[in-house]
Amino acid sequence: LMRPLPGIADPGRLVSLFRIQDGDTFDEMGYPDYRDYRARNRSLLGLAAHGATALSFSYAGVPERMICNEVTGNYFEVLGVQPAAGRLLVEVDDAAAVISYGVWQRKFGGSSSAIGAKVDLNGNPFTIVGVAEKGFRGTVLSQAFDIWVPLRAQPRTWSGLSTGIMENRSAGWLLLFGRLKPGAGVRQVAAEMKTIAAQLARAY
Repeated sequence: LMRPLPGIADPGRLVSLFRIQDGDTFDEMGYPDYRDYRARNRSLLGLAAHGATALSFSYAGVPERMICNEVTGNYFEVLGVQPAAGRLLVEVDDAAAVISYGVWQRKFGGSSSAIGAKVDLNGNPFTIVGVAEKGFRGTVLSQAFDIWVPLRAQPRTWSGLSTGIMENRSAGWLLLFGRLKPGAGVRQVAAEMKTIAAQLARAY
């Protein structure tokens, strides 16, 4: 528990966001709240969101169950993760996927042919654009991820969620983390987030 997660640049500058509601603490938030916290804060270099699901990964007609992390386009940038091959996800991606180093070795033998390969995720076409650096497994201590896809792909890769969940402020399903700006501390960002939370509470 005390070891830094592998593959993440300067992990001591990362912070997680939690919400307190009726005296209880929750680690999951809705996408509209994420969007507001990201736009309104001034203490973070970036704020990212992600959610985990299992899906069917099929390549060359061979299906396999994998653990997927659906992430915002700035996820890898905020973490400071580097690609082992190809590139990582960016904001404009819609049907792109990044695979773990382990999946790259196991399914593609570490070949460069993995980049640009067409795969089916829950029966929907995606293109592998990159491989996460060796050792990187995500930010959840209890779970190692096989593949990362854009959060906007949720209707195709996580169809069990309710329709319109991306606009549902009360649906908690995303974990949020950010990277502190130089000179900013945890107390500063906590105070700022509480102010934003109060604004959202009044508005919604």
